[in-house]
Amino acid sequence: MKKVLVPVILILSIVSIFLILRLFLTQDQPEPEIFVPDNPQWHLPEGVKARFGKGAVKMMQYSPDGNVLAVVSSIGIWLYDAHSGKTKSFLPGHSAEISDIAFTPDSQTLASGDENGTIHLWGVSTGTHKQSFIKERMWSISSLSFIDNGQTLVSAADYRNLDFWDVATGKLEKSVSQGYSLSNTVFSPDGKTLASESNNRIIRLWDVLTGEQKQTIIEHPNTVSFFLFSPDGKTLASVVSDQTIHLWDVVPIKHKHTIQVDRNYDSMVAFSPDGTILARPNGDNTISFWDVATGVLKKTITGHTSPVKTVAFSPDGKTLAIWSEQGPLYLWDVATDKQKHTITGHTTGFETVLLSPDGKILAIQKDKEDKTVDLWNAATGEHKKTLIGHKKSIQDVAFSPDGTILATASADKTVRLWDVATGEYKKTIKGHRKILFTLAFSPDGKTFASGGLFGTIRLWDIPSGKRKRVIKGHTGGLFKIAFSADGETLVSQTWNGTFRLWDVATGKQKKTTIISGAETINNDFSKLSPDFQTVATVLPKLKGVSRTNYLQIGLWDVATGEQKHTLTGHTDSILSISFSPDGSMLASSANEKTIRMWDIATGEQRQTFVLQDLPNQFDAVGDVAFSSDGRILACSMWKGPIYLWNAFTGERKKILIGHTKQVVHLSFNSDRHTLASESEDGTVLVWDIASVFKPTDKTK
Repeated sequence: MKKVLVPVILILSIVSIFLILRLFLTQDQPEPEIFVPDNPQWHLPEGVKARFGKGAVKMMQYSPDGNVLAVVSSIGIWLYDAHSGKTKSFLPGHSAEISDIAFTPDSQTLASGDENGTIHLWGVSTGTHKQSFIKERMWSISSLSFIDNGQTLVSAADYRNLDFWDVATGKLEKSVSQGYSLSNTVFSPDGKTLASESNNRIIRLWDVLTGEQKQTIIEHPNTVSFFLFSPDGKTLASVVSDQTIHLWDVVPIKHKHTIQVDRNYDSMVAFSPDGTILARPNGDNTISFWDVATGVLKKTITGHTSPVKTVAFSPDGKTLAIWSEQGPLYLWDVATDKQKHTITGHTTGFETVLLSPDGKILAIQKDKEDKTVDLWNAATGEHKKTLIGHKKSIQDVAFSPDGTILATASADKTVRLWDVATGEYKKTIKGHRKILFTLAFSPDGKTFASGGLFGTIRLWDIPSGKRKRVIKGHTGGLFKIAFSADGETLVSQTWNGTFRLWDVATGKQKKTTIISGAETINNDFSKLSPDFQTVATVLPKLKGVSRTNYLQIGLWDVATGEQKHTLTGHTDSILSISFSPDGSMLASSANEKTIRMWDIATGEQRQTFVLQDLPNQFDAVGDVAFSSDGRILACSMWKGPIYLWNAFTGERKKILIGHTKQVVHLSFNSDRHTLASESEDGTVLVWDIASVFKPTDKTK
C-alpha cells in the first residue's frame, strides 16, 4: 500500500506545483476588460453616416439631486443616468470648446458656456435647448453660477466683467467690472464669492454682487494650475506646479496645510460632499484621497488601464465618477473601491482606424496597448464584435482585399485571422520569434506577409495557414511591408530608411534602395508610390535643425537608388504627403496653408491650392489623401474641417464640418463613396461623399 501511496502523493504534489506556477505566470497577463460599447448616433453632423466615440472628457458634474451626471466632452455634453450609467441625452450646439457648466438648484436646467462667449441653457429631463445668452462683444466664458434660487445666471469672462442674466427672459440685467482678468475663475457653491487667479500665482476673492475685492491669498511659490472651493465654501484648495496642493481657510484667509504629492502633474482635484476628503488624479493609473482636516493621505486606489484625468463625487458621496484618457468612464463605489457601472465611448483618440475595402466595416483599436479590436458597422454605427484572443498588444491590422478576413499582428509573436462577417476567430499563425510590427495581404487574398523586430519576413498561405517561405536580409526592424498591384513583388521598409524589393515567387531580393541621410527621416513622412517606382521623403532643408525646417521633399528612383528630384516651394513645415493612385502625382500639405501638387516624372509643381482665405481658427492644413480613383483630394484642418477638392481642376467642392479638433488621418474606401476621418477630439466620422462628386463631373 505504501509503495502505491508514495507515487500518488508525488504526482499530486507535482500537479499542485504546476497549477500554482501557471496561476502565478498568468497573473501578469490578464484577459482584457471587455465592455459592450454604447455608441448612440444622435445629432450627427451633416453628411455623416455614423460616428464612433463620444469625445474626450474635459469635465464632469453631478446634478444637485444626484440623478444626472453631465459629462462635457470635446464634441458636446452627454447626460447620463447617475444610477445606471445609461445615456440620457447628447447636447451639441456649441461652435467652440465648452469651458464651464452649471446646474440650477432644482436640477432641471443646465447652463453651458464656451470659449467664444456663447451661453446655452438646456432642459435636463428632455435634453432640449431652451435659451441662448449672447452679448454684443463676446469673450471666453471662464465660470458659470446660478444665484437667486436659479433665477439669475452669473458668468465670468476674460474681459474682467461679471454678467448677470435673467434666466426667464435671457436678458442681460447688469455687468459688474473687475480690476483684473477673469480668464481663470471659480465660483463658491453659493455663488456669492468668485475666486480668480492672476499672474499665475495670486488668487483673489471677489464679492459677486458688488464686484469688490474681498481678500487676496498670499502669492504661491509657483504657478497655480487649478483651484476649487469646498462644498461649504469655507476651504479653498489650490494645485501648484511644484508638486504641492495648498488648503486655505477662506474666512479669514489662513493657510491650513501643504500636501506634498509624488509627481508634478497639474491635475484637477475634487472635494467630497461633506468637505472632509480631497481626491486627486496622480497623472498615472491611480487616485489619492487626502484628509482635509489634517492634510494626511488616507488611501490610494489603483487598477485603471490608463492615466486618470478627472473625477467627480456624487452629492451623497457614495459614488466617484472617474475618467481615464483611454476610457472607459467608471462609476466607482467609494466604500468598497469597486466599480458599479461602466460608461464607454469617451477616449482621447484611437491607435488604429481601418475602413474595409467595401466601406461597410470599420476596425478600431482604441489604444496601442490594446489586445483587442472592435468591428463596427460603418453605415449605422452598430457594434458588431470585439475580437479577443491575443495575449499582448496588437501592432498592425489589415483587411483582405475582398474584405472578408481581418488579420491582426501582435507583440505575442502571432497573427490571428478573423471572419469579418461573423467576427469569429479562424486561425492563429505562429512562427515569428520576435514582436510582429507589420503585415500585408497579396492582391489575390491568398497570401499574406508578416514582418517583425529583426527584419525577418514570412509569407503565409491563407487557406492552410502554412508558411510558404522566410525572407531575410534586413538588419533592422520593419516599419512597413506591401505587395505590388500584380502581387509579384513585395516591398519592405525599415526604420533606418532602407527599402528592399523581393520576388514573391522565389523570395529572392530584387533591389535595395537606401535613402541617404536616413537618420533625419521620419518614416511617417516617407511614402512609396503605388507603382513601386518612387519613394517620396520629407527632408530637412538643413541638417541638425528642428522639425519646422522640413520644407522640401526628395524623390528617389527605386530601381537605381538615386535621387531624382528635390521638390521645393513650401515656406513652412510640411505636414503630410500622399501619392495619387496611379503614382503620377504627389500632394503635400504644409503649415503655410497650402497644398501643392507635384509631377513625379518632372519634379515640377502642377498647381497650388491656397487656403489663405481660411479663418484663423482653422489654423494649418493637416492630413491629405486621394480617393481610389484619384479624382478627389481631401485635406483636413487642425481645428476640424475637411476640404474636398477636384484633384485635376483644383475646384473646391465641399467643406465637411463635424470634428472639433485636429483630424489626424483620412481614409477613402475602394469606391470613393465613403471617407473615414479620425480626430484628436476622440471620434471617428464616416462620411457619405457620393453626392459631392457626380459621375458627370469634369476631371481634366
